[in-house]
Amino acid sequence: MTSFNEANSVRDLVRDRASEGPWTFVPGFELPRQHSDVLLESTLREALLRLNPTIAENRARADEVIYQ
Repeated sequence: MTSFNEANSVRDLVRDRASEGPWTFVPGFELPRQHSDVLLESTLREALLRLNPTIAENRARADEVIYQ
């Protein structure tokens, strides 16, 4: 009998459902980050610049948003 754990009751379900949509699953060891990093700062910065014209006018604003 298989016991429930975080991997088979939550993580895998969320991963599989998200992969059905517009997202692509990337294993943690393939992410461009250190293990201790809280977020993917370069990816976040590029998304802020792409999605917000006011931030794109001055790239330093992205750093302000991330810092705050």
